[in-house]
Amino acid sequence: MLHETITLPPDADSPLYIVAKRYWMPGTGIDDAGPSQSEMGRAIAAQALTLVFLHSTSFHKETWEPALEDLFQCVIGQSGPNHGGSCEKYAMAVHRFMTARPKLGNGQRVDFRTRKLVGIGHSLGGNAMVMLQRIQPTFDFSSLIIVEPMVSPEGGHHLYPLREKLVAGAAKRRDRWSSREEVSSYFKSLKATSQWDPRVLEKFINYGTHWRQESEAFVLSCSRKQEIVMYMDEGGPTKPVEALNIISQRMPVHLILGDKKDLIPPHIHRSLTDPKSGRRFASIHGIPGVGHLVNIFS
Repeated sequence: MLHETITLPPDADSPLYIVAKRYWMPGTGIDDAGPSQSEMGRAIAAQALTLVFLHSTSFHKETWEPALEDLFQCVIGQSGPNHGGSCEKYAMAVHRFMTARPKLGNGQRVDFRTRKLVGIGHSLGGNAMVMLQRIQPTFDFSSLIIVEPMVSPEGGHHLYPLREKLVAGAAKRRDRWSSREEVSSYFKSLKATSQWDPRVLEKFINYGTHWRQESEAFVLSCSRKQEIVMYMDEGGPTKPVEALNIISQRMPVHLILGDKKDLIPPHIHRSLTDPKSGRRFASIHGIPGVGHLVNIFS
């Protein structure tokens, strides 16, 4: 699996860098989007899906890589530029990135309006993917796959106890280590990460932390403060529901939930999937043996 990093610099409307990764399969010809692209590459590009992946709070775009190894033609995975905002700002950052037609390593620009787009998002990423569909000018996604979205159709107050739990956990989370080896040893010793796919855990060790010169230590890439502010987003659990009610009427939206209700209460999932709500899901899949972190566990 080949990949390249694409960085969109700040502009007058956004002070943050937006970083994404593009993945493609070697030998298909799809990696060359220029005039010299092979006939096979052009044929593949015409039919291929471009999958746009969004990650959850406190994670990173590389979390999806193990799940992509066997399932892609062309993939764009984007990191949330800053967790200290809201799911709506995450969606706006994605929209800005896609609108900018970012330049690839071969000098060609990605025109997302010519691509057959499929949006995939987990938790916060699912919320943002839904919100993205309502930002003008809209992009024509062919379908969405939302995994364990952090939403509450019956009102945000139903998630207040969960919010308190997540905020408390983030506040006491260890956030600095003296070496990469210490980072690795620490996360591999935690009970909470013992059921993670080992590849996902390695990605988190390498991308979920980074060396900060000012602190002379490895620190969390998503700081505790940024994570907490994201959990405090008042409109986060409800605004995506309003968007979902509309977009599910005009495009296929597939919902994936973990069978273990370890984070989001069961009654919220029942409310989300209630046929009487008017929301139409193209499919609803329950994944046995896992909870909220569907794409993280082995």
